[in-house]
Amino acid sequence: MNTSFSPLGDQAIVIELGTEINEETEKKIRRLSTLLESRPPNWMIEFIPAFITVAVFYDPCAATYSKVQEELA
Repeated sequence: MNTSFSPLGDQAIVIELGTEINEETEKKIRRLSTLLESRPPNWMIEFIPAFITVAVFYDPCAATYSKVQEELA
Protein backbone atom coordinates (compact mmCIF):
# COMPACT_ATOMS: atom_id res chain seq x y z
CA MET A 1 0.00 0.00 0.00
CA ASN A 2 1.14 3.50 -0.74
CA THR A 3 1.07 6.10 1.97
CA SER A 4 -2.06 8.24 1.84
CA PHE A 5 -2.73 11.69 3.26
CA SER A 6 -6.04 13.18 4.39
CA PRO A 7 -6.87 16.53 5.97
CA LEU A 8 -8.16 16.52 9.53
CA GLY A 9 -9.84 19.89 9.83
CA ASP A 10 -7.73 22.87 8.85
CA GLN A 11 -4.80 22.25 11.20
CA ALA A 12 -3.94 18.57 10.91
CA ILE A 13 -3.12 15.85 8.43
CA VAL A 14 -3.64 12.11 8.83
CA ILE A 15 -1.03 9.83 7.29
CA GLU A 16 -2.23 6.29 6.65
CA LEU A 17 0.70 3.89 6.57
CA GLY A 18 -1.15 0.59 6.15
CA THR A 19 -4.54 -1.01 5.87
CA GLU A 20 -4.26 -3.48 8.72
CA ILE A 21 -2.49 -3.83 12.03
CA ASN A 22 0.65 -5.88 11.44
CA GLU A 23 4.39 -5.80 12.04
CA GLU A 24 5.19 -3.94 8.82
CA THR A 25 2.70 -1.15 9.56
CA GLU A 26 3.92 -0.91 13.16
CA LYS A 27 7.51 -0.45 11.94
CA LYS A 28 6.41 2.36 9.60
CA ILE A 29 4.51 4.08 12.44
CA ARG A 30 7.54 3.82 14.73
CA ARG A 31 9.95 5.11 12.06
CA LEU A 32 7.82 8.15 11.29
CA SER A 33 7.24 8.83 14.99
CA THR A 34 10.97 8.64 15.71
CA LEU A 35 11.71 11.01 12.83
CA LEU A 36 9.07 13.54 13.94
CA GLU A 37 10.31 13.34 17.53
CA SER A 38 14.00 13.72 16.71
CA ARG A 39 13.65 16.37 13.97
CA PRO A 40 10.30 18.11 14.42
CA PRO A 41 9.42 20.52 11.61
CA ASN A 42 9.06 24.14 12.78
CA TRP A 43 5.38 24.13 11.78
CA MET A 44 4.48 20.99 13.78
CA ILE A 45 2.51 21.37 17.02
CA GLU A 46 2.23 17.69 17.91
CA PHE A 47 1.71 14.25 16.43
CA ILE A 48 -0.37 11.30 17.57
CA PRO A 49 0.47 7.80 16.35
CA ALA A 50 -2.28 5.17 16.17
CA PHE A 51 -2.56 1.61 14.82
CA ILE A 52 -2.28 2.40 11.09
CA THR A 53 -2.12 6.20 11.06
CA VAL A 54 -0.23 9.18 12.40
CA ALA A 55 -2.07 12.47 12.89
CA VAL A 56 0.19 15.50 12.61
CA PHE A 57 -1.13 18.82 13.93
CA TYR A 58 0.44 21.96 12.49
CA ASP A 59 0.33 25.73 12.73
CA PRO A 60 -1.59 26.93 9.64
CA CYS A 61 0.17 30.31 9.93
CA ALA A 62 3.53 28.57 9.48
CA ALA A 63 2.64 26.10 6.70
CA THR A 64 -0.13 25.20 4.30
CA TYR A 65 -1.66 21.75 4.03
CA SER A 66 0.15 21.27 0.71
CA LYS A 67 3.53 22.15 2.24
CA VAL A 68 2.97 19.82 5.19
CA GLN A 69 1.96 16.96 2.88
CA GLU A 70 4.96 17.58 0.63
CA GLU A 71 7.41 17.59 3.53
CA LEU A 72 5.91 14.47 5.12
CA ALA A 73 5.92 12.56 1.83
